[in-house]
Amino acid sequence: DPEHNVMFDLHMYAYWRSGTAGVGTWNDHGLGSPWNIEAEVQAIQVKGLALVVGELGPEASPQVGYTAKTALQALKRLGVGHLAWSWSANSDRALDLNIDNMGWRYDSSADLTAGGRLFIEDPEVGLQTTADSPAIFP
Repeated sequence: DPEHNVMFDLHMYAYWRSGTAGVGTWNDHGLGSPWNIEAEVQAIQVKGLALVVGELGPEASPQVGYTAKTALQALKRLGVGHLAWSWSANSDRALDLNIDNMGWRYDSSADLTAGGRLFIEDPEVGLQTTADSPAIFP
């Protein structure tokens, strides 16, 4: 992209791991080896590519093969932004952050799943701690 307007979006399910057990390499020619989050994100950063993790979920889902808090710690260390998937009404309810299937409210911890409390309220990696206000707002 000559204008430098492209950002790559990783969705972390299935093959991603937060540890080293059973980890292969990114270019394993389709053998399906899992990828280590920290090592592979660093390899992308070394190439100078803009990156966001656009879908990251709690390990309550069988689609998630990593420990969510460890993944969030790695992304925080590497300065990579992320979005949790999903707030509510996902086909895999284990990925929902809100306990009410069509609930859009967040009034307290009581409205959140364990994954929701991690992604929002965890004192080390939760959004309440890590989020910055955009500079364009006073």
